[in-house]
Amino acid sequence: VGLNKVSFEIHGGEIFGIAGVDGNGQKSLCEAIGGQRELVSGRIRFRGEDISQKSVSERHEMGISYITDDRMNEGCVLDLSLPENAILRLYHRQPYSRFNIINNGVVGGFADSLIREFDVKTTGPDVRAGTLSGGNIQKFILARELSTKPELIVCTKPTYGLDARTVSYVQELLLEKSRQGTSVLLITSEMDELINCSDRIGVLFNGEIMAVLDKCDASPEKIGKLMLGIEE
Repeated sequence: VGLNKVSFEIHGGEIFGIAGVDGNGQKSLCEAIGGQRELVSGRIRFRGEDISQKSVSERHEMGISYITDDRMNEGCVLDLSLPENAILRLYHRQPYSRFNIINNGVVGGFADSLIREFDVKTTGPDVRAGTLSGGNIQKFILARELSTKPELIVCTKPTYGLDARTVSYVQELLLEKSRQGTSVLLITSEMDELINCSDRIGVLFNGEIMAVLDKCDASPEKIGKLMLGIEE
């Protein structure tokens, strides 16, 4: 489903949640903001600048981090090692490389730090990403994307497939990032996560935002009706 006249703002330090039955435009919204999907009309502004024509890499350089829910095909390259996956967006920067030569020691240390911080279960620091379980791949992707200290985090189902302890850790991490001033666009199918983490919630139905609710006004019943296209 595409988007139809979707308009909203995310403030600094705010977690803006998106609710909706899967397939109602969530993917299109993330890809439009991340740069993977070209706009037919409208504009996307970031820090006052029109970024509608910016590439994925340009948006990332500006401070936009996109954590996809398709961890196997978009989030990482399964045949590459964890250190290689750690620098997918950073390989051209110092200290990871110089004069197009990768500094394997620095890259390996960076990957090790991501593995330790998020308690990624792996048989070794240099194994292929494809040898990890889905949950551990997700943890590694989260660690990588958050390590660049983005100003806007666009994340889709960031806790899907994770154990309860890690779910709590990721949710607290997003809340802490927002307290530090980072803006977060949180798209999740978990109602508790949506209500507990979000400051405001936009409800998508058939590519349109039916309503934007403040946290104090957002109940599962009200959100559920809007998700079905029922306006109050």
